[in-house]
Amino acid sequence: MQSGESGSAFKKRLSNFLDDDDAPIPGVDDAGNGENLSKAEMLKQAKERKKVAKANNSLKKG
Repeated sequence: MQSGESGSAFKKRLSNFLDDDDAPIPGVDDAGNGENLSKAEMLKQAKERKKVAKANNSLKKG
């Protein structure tokens, strides 16, 4: 493998990873303002996002 190819592959994977962050977050509008969610609801959403992120990370590794 040439170093130019590995750099290109890295850039492609990095781009794909960064594009995944564009998914909308429930309870937050485009301006970044949160709706009037309860603390419990926000914690529930955060746990769900963490669970999904962990699953995605393990899929990418394996």
